[in-house]
Amino acid sequence: MNFAAKQISRLSYQLTNNPFQFRDLLSGNVTKQAVDMIEHYLSEKRKIYIYSEQYDVETLMKKIEKFEDRYNVSPVIIIDFIQKIPVLNKITTKDSIDYVVSTLEKFTHENHRTVILVSSFNRFGYYSPLSMDSFRETGNLEYAADVMLGIQYQIVSKNKIFLTEGKLAEKQMLIRNEDAKKVREVELCCLKNRYGTQFSIPFKYYTEYDCFTYSNQSSSTTNRI
Repeated sequence: MNFAAKQISRLSYQLTNNPFQFRDLLSGNVTKQAVDMIEHYLSEKRKIYIYSEQYDVETLMKKIEKFEDRYNVSPVIIIDFIQKIPVLNKITTKDSIDYVVSTLEKFTHENHRTVILVSSFNRFGYYSPLSMDSFRETGNLEYAADVMLGIQYQIVSKNKIFLTEGKLAEKQMLIRNEDAKKVREVELCCLKNRYGTQFSIPFKYYTEYDCFTYSNQSSSTTNRI
């Protein structure tokens, strides 16, 4: 429900001059404009299939294979997120992630599948600029992935306090200030690119509409994603 509401709200921000918040839909405040956006969303929804159940990695692979056979397509697979995939008989989170990653790596190579894995950072990753160390607790994910991307607040790379050790309370206060903003300045950082160069792209994130815009461009609807 939240996913659909955010998608519809984002459409209203992308396509109209009078966008509405996804919370309006969740609270039952549905206007004529919202109905139009819902109809537009439903017309495009066939391109996205969502499975909200939690599967172990073996069941997940079978589901993907059945989907491919049924629709005769090679979908882009997004798993949100890897730490939620249950694994039996693994003692630590690292062991579980290692098993999932190695299993999926073999699975993706079989038919050249594209898989996007969403992962959490380690608990200290939010208070220093993004680096490979941010994924230290994610097992062999950093070695298996062709590309690794992360999102952080721009202030983390701009404010020198985040480059120093200690001062945790001050860093937490700065992050809380960013969390409280309706429009947040963030950046997408490429930490690894097996077949290309690394990069960083600044964005503005509009929390009320779950929408990103390129922060170095104007706020016209053509720049909203």
